Amino acid sequence: MWPFGNGKALSEMPGRENQQCMLCVKCLIVGLVLVATGVLPLACVSVVDTGGTDGVLDVTPGAGSGLNINELRERAGQGDAQAQCGLGYCYNTGLGVKKDPIEAAKWIRKAAEQGLPLAQCWMGDYYLDGRDVDKNPAESARWYRQAAEQGYPLGQFMLSRCYHAGFGVDRDPEQALTLIHKAAEQGLPQAQSMLGDRYYSEEKNVTEALKWYRKAAAQGDGKAQFELGVCYHNGEGVKKDLTEAVTWIRKAAEQGYALAQWRLGRCYNDGIGVSQDSVEALAWFILAANSTPDAVKDRDELAKELGSKKTAQAKQRAQQIRGKIALHAMKTLGMTNTSRGSRSREL
Repeated sequence: MWPFGNGKALSEMPGRENQQCMLCVKCLIVGLVLVATGVLPLACVSVVDTGGTDGVLDVTPGAGSGLNINELRERAGQGDAQAQCGLGYCYNTGLGVKKDPIEAAKWIRKAAEQGLPLAQCWMGDYYLDGRDVDKNPAESARWYRQAAEQGYPLGQFMLSRCYHAGFGVDRDPEQALTLIHKAAEQGLPQAQSMLGDRYYSEEKNVTEALKWYRKAAAQGDGKAQFELGVCYHNGEGVKKDLTEAVTWIRKAAEQGYALAQWRLGRCYNDGIGVSQDSVEALAWFILAANSTPDAVKDRDELAKELGSKKTAQAKQRAQQIRGKIALHAMKTLGMTNTSRGSRSREL
């Protein structure tokens, strides 16, 4: 299972719908990879509930993590590429050091220049969104290519996006498809989900789309879970099953996928696949409203209809759900220490 999510840079590439995304997600992803390779202790990476009204999770360095920043800095200075990437992560998040984006970029670049594919992908994102460097599509694609040529799935995935959009390279749909297949076949869930999108929207092959959605959904990809739920709702490629539809939409919603949260609210509001429950519907609208304009309208209209007492109940329920989303995130990522664009098809 590849623990990669869609970071800020991914959402802003031309030709892709904007989705809820934050830089903290990218930091979490990189942190987890560094934990997996032994560069950082697990307790360094934490998922926390911000406690706001938008259902957004944030990522902070764990307290008492046991991180030896001096040892990490020494290894980085000696040319250890993984340590350099780890030190860049620390400067980017303020873990054990004063937060310094410029210093972070310096160490990430050093790791990338030594051929570490994770760092190369991170450099690609830097140039993609112009964060701490001048925006440069060609340079972004160059770094993704270096990672892709090592067989790194995330590099393949991002380079395929470049070819699909003509971002930093000449547009080449065939090359984009080849690369996305390579990443998907290696198990990258975002690539599998995007491949499902291609088969659904461009190839009009729902059976093949469902195959890839299922693979990604089984790995916990929220977007694929949502798309699978929509297929069950509409009876596309499968027998129509509203209960199964809500099951998959709920899985996506409980991961914080805003579009699924809004759709789940609609299901509760209209009694589709679940018992009608206006308070529960409003709770999901509240969670989705930060990222989904349609949810704002539904939230405001339903709150007005329900009145202050039931609206207060819905806000309390939204807070409970938000906490469950945080716990689900930690469980999914195997974290026992707590010291952490969709096709908008009609249901």
